[in-house]
This record gives sequence, C-alpha cells and structure tokens, in this order.
Amino acid sequence: MTIFTEIRLAPAAACRAWTADHGCFTAIEWENELGHLPALRFLFERMRLRISERLAIEGIDPLGIVRQLLVHESSASLSRAEIHDVGFVHLEAASGIHLYALWRAYEFGLARIASRFGLGLRVTAFLRTVPPLLIWFLVFALAGFRPGLTRPLVLVGVRWVAVRFGFRFARFAPIVLALVFDALLGSGWGPGTLHYAAAWWGGIFGYEWARSRDYGSFRAHVALSIAAWLAVLPLDLADGRFAPATPFLSLLTIEFLVRGGYLAFFGAALAVGFGSSVWVSQALEWGAWALNREVGVLTGILVQGGFLRRVPDEYGGSLALAMGFAVCVLSLIGLPRCFRSQARRVES
Repeated sequence: MTIFTEIRLAPAAACRAWTADHGCFTAIEWENELGHLPALRFLFERMRLRISERLAIEGIDPLGIVRQLLVHESSASLSRAEIHDVGFVHLEAASGIHLYALWRAYEFGLARIASRFGLGLRVTAFLRTVPPLLIWFLVFALAGFRPGLTRPLVLVGVRWVAVRFGFRFARFAPIVLALVFDALLGSGWGPGTLHYAAAWWGGIFGYEWARSRDYGSFRAHVALSIAAWLAVLPLDLADGRFAPATPFLSLLTIEFLVRGGYLAFFGAALAVGFGSSVWVSQALEWGAWALNREVGVLTGILVQGGFLRRVPDEYGGSLALAMGFAVCVLSLIGLPRCFRSQARRVES
C-alpha cells in the first residue's frame, strides 16, 4: 500500500476501512495494517481515526455528513440518499467550493497580517504559495487521498495560478486539465464526472456573469447556484428526476461554507486529529450535531412537500433535449457579454 492509496473509512467494525486492492478491513485487521503503512500515511490515518471516533458518538453525526465531508467515511445511511435527492450537492464530500473557502479565508488573513506587520514582497510571495499547497494537501490526506478530489484540486490550482501570476486561461481550459489529470490517475470518467463537469461549467459561467456586472459575493453565489443547477438539469431529466430546491439549497450550503463554516469544521478536525484539548473536540461535536439537525429538518420538510419530482419515461428524453438546447443558447448569448465586460475591466 503506497502513501497515495485511496482509503475509505466505514463505521462498521466488520468493515472499518476499504481499499480497491484489498476490499474491506475489519477494525482489528485495520489496526494491524496501520503499522505497515509509510510513516506519513500512518500519521494521517491515525488522525482520521481520531476524528471518526469523536464524530461516531451516538447522536453527534447521525446522517454521517460531517464524517463524509471531512474524512471520507461512508455511513451508508438512507437519510444521506434523501439529502442528495432533495438537492443538497455540496455536503457529500470536499470539492472546489470547500477549497475555495479555505483559500479565500487564508488570503483574507494573510492580507491583514502583511498590512499590519509590513511583510516584504518575497515573504508575502512565499506565504501566498507554500502554505496554500500544504493546506490543500491536508484536505487531500484527511479525505483518504480520494481520487475524485484531484479534480477540484486541479481546478482551484489553475485558478490560483491565473490570479497569482496573471495568466489568462480559456474558459474551458481548467475543467479539461482537471478531467485529463483525473483520467491519468485512473479515476475513470463515469456519469458522475459528466455531472461534475456540467456543474462546474454552469457554476463558473454564472459566477463570472455576475461578477462582470459588479455584483457582490452573495448575488454572485445566487447566480452560481442557479447556473450550476441549470447546467446539470438536462442530465437529471434524462435520468427521470430533478430537484427544484437545488438552487436554494446550494446557495445556503455555499454561503455557510464560504462564510467560515468549512474553515471552522476543518480547523477543529485538524486539532482533534492532532490530539487537541477536550473543548475543541466538544466544539466539533456540537457543530456536527447542529449541522445534522438543521439539514435533517430541512430535508424532511422538502421530502414531505414533494420537492423531488419524477419525470415520466416518455417525457424524460424530450425534456432533456429541450433543456440542453436552452442551456446552450443561454451560454452562447452570455459568453460575449462576459468577455466584453472582462475586456473593459482590463482596459480600465
């Protein structure tokens, strides 16, 4: 087993960990296997187990969403399936939104520190380069080196390079690079990858459309949520169902993550993983309990309200084609405006 082997955790003693080569490890087998891992990987796996054990206390993370988000642990809960079906799309696992939230928080803090202490250009350049890479590596490691996380890592990395060094990539270049890198790692291009690419395209298109009109971050997140949903709607219709509450739930989730929610969870999880004090562990437990409660209540309301719509088989294909055509038309209309707005900002 190498340092970059994907390792999924599970709450059951009969299958505490899983790898593609071996399959399930029982809790005892996994404890014995830890001693054969490379030293750095052993450290991260011990951290993941500590975080998992704190969140596995009865009633703390009953839906398993915090464990899935932080340490890539699948609880196989039916309630988790309902959460996804009603339209929660950013609570399943860490993605580009989560990395963006960490990057934004770090850049904000670094700007204040550099201004307060008058850091030189070389020091600031170093702090803007090396620590973000380490943070992203920590996210990847706590997620058990999940291959699917390479896509958002590459996407955020490409956009970071563009901002840091002033490069201007074509609009489709980051997602193409991410998918190619994902394929080289052998992650496969399944239906989920197509959904991810469509959601990314729509989200970035909506976000840049809003920013080109000088909208604030909240209105930009609204545009991102709606555009990402519209981009994947043809695929959902082809599958025979769609969730009309998705834009609203995406906006709630994005605002929570970007405004400090994910930073708080990630920071507390790291502290717990390194063996922090009791009060940090309790803060993580209370945060997980509160998030589970709110998501569970909202999911129940949406399920009872019929916010998961089924599409009859005879209409699914036609609706998917019509919606796909509409999305293409909207993209072609909006692209020139976005490029013109960007050109005006560069000239000014």
